[in-house]
Amino acid sequence: RPVAVLDANVLVPAGLRDLMLSCADVGVFRPVWQAEIEDEVVRNIARLTAERHDIELDQARASAAATMAQMRGAFPDACAATELWTPLVGQMTCDDKDRHVLAVAVGTDATHLVTSNVRDFPVRSRPAWAECSAGPAIRVMYGR
Repeated sequence: RPVAVLDANVLVPAGLRDLMLSCADVGVFRPVWQAEIEDEVVRNIARLTAERHDIELDQARASAAATMAQMRGAFPDACAATELWTPLVGQMTCDDKDRHVLAVAVGTDATHLVTSNVRDFPVRSRPAWAECSAGPAIRVMYGR
């Protein structure tokens, strides 16, 4: 079954997150992320929730952390072990702020990287196996 690294930007919007994780739940692919992606998801969900619903950031952060806990519970093997990807970060040539995302894709032998921001993954930075297909909301780098 395909292995897809899910970038934070496809896990923050609730509808897109639900779609991606529902597909994973029925076995379309195995989802993968790592601790930095989890932190980014919680931070951005909290910020957006606080802004949109005019609530305290601490309350929004608790809600976002609960969402992440549910994701971890549903997909206990999704968070890649640090030793699989951290040694690769320095070798990645994509945008500095996304090197951890590409490193986890390479380190876990992912078949797909799902992101809404391919401009931070220029062609020259992608692994040899990666091609890119575009959709209206997400971009999928795939191969293998």
